[in-house]
Amino acid sequence: MKLTNSTSQKNLLFLHIFGFASILHIILNIIFSFNAAVFAPISGLVIYITLLFLKARLSEHLLRSLLLYAMNIYLFILNIESLSAVTLVYFAVPLLVAALSDELRAISVLSAATVLEVIMLIFFFGQLERTPSFQYNHLSILTFLLIIMLLTFFHTFYFSRLWQQMQERNKSMEEALISREGYLQLFFETAKDAMAVFDTDNRVIAINPAFEKLYGWSAEESYGKKIKPYPQEKEELADLQALELLKGKSFNLLDTVDMKKDGTKFHTQITLSPIFDKKGNVIATSVISRDITYQKESEQLILQSEKLKLAGEIAAGVAHEIRNPMTVISGFVQLMQQDHNHPYKQYTELIHSELERIDLIISEFLVIAKSQAPSIK
Repeated sequence: MKLTNSTSQKNLLFLHIFGFASILHIILNIIFSFNAAVFAPISGLVIYITLLFLKARLSEHLLRSLLLYAMNIYLFILNIESLSAVTLVYFAVPLLVAALSDELRAISVLSAATVLEVIMLIFFFGQLERTPSFQYNHLSILTFLLIIMLLTFFHTFYFSRLWQQMQERNKSMEEALISREGYLQLFFETAKDAMAVFDTDNRVIAINPAFEKLYGWSAEESYGKKIKPYPQEKEELADLQALELLKGKSFNLLDTVDMKKDGTKFHTQITLSPIFDKKGNVIATSVISRDITYQKESEQLILQSEKLKLAGEIAAGVAHEIRNPMTVISGFVQLMQQDHNHPYKQYTELIHSELERIDLIISEFLVIAKSQAPSIK
């Protein structure tokens, strides 16, 4: 239940009790002739109807303040009209209502006003000198007790249910929070990426099993200690990044080289993030890392494949350009060999054999340029 709704219900409860007390006072005036107060109950009833009519137009705080001050004025008029000093105890009612409403300022104002009013009633109106009948005193005391019982009963009856609802809601929220923390802890423990949390002094607060497996540090030996999951040559860069994290800066998906506990270096992709409290202050930092060694190896293989593909294309172009002049040379050598009278037959045969050898080399060179079907074994 919202706080504003609770405040509105409280105001309505106290307003109706105030109206009931005014009506009860009028009824008692009709039944008992020795009851001398007339203006107090009438003014109380007028104030009740007025506040009830203006309730929707007034703020809850203003309505509560007006109600408390109206109670005090009602009691001041009642004590002026009353026949006995016993009615002075009624000044405790608005103070009790202010206490039930958690209105410290209203209690202070009403306490000061009550002290001044009691002094005026005693010294200027002679309240302590009045001698009423026993019936008047008894009726006044019983009425006071009735109002106090009604006030406390309805307040407890209504707001005990409200308090129970709030407790149930808090319990459900607590259970939800515990479940949420459990889910977060489960996510932290079962995540495939390595996760670590450090305090502002770079000491380990928490690491997950994936971090232990990837870097080699166990949780027991890491908690509360400083570890360096990076090579010596990257220590200065890591210190600068730690300072930037404490200033609230984040680093997302950085490709770097980290180092395991045994000194093994590997390629990794890390995300560095600050952790803030409710006031926006950095209280810790987190590191999420992923081993990308296989990815780097795949990139190298792809790069090598691209180089081989380019080499094949170059080979095909070079072979084509070489074979064109070779065809011409081979053709003229064959013509010379057909002439049985030329004096350099042994040289032309040697040239022809060397041309065939060059053609064989070019054919083997062109194998690189051909796309190879994958052979799965």
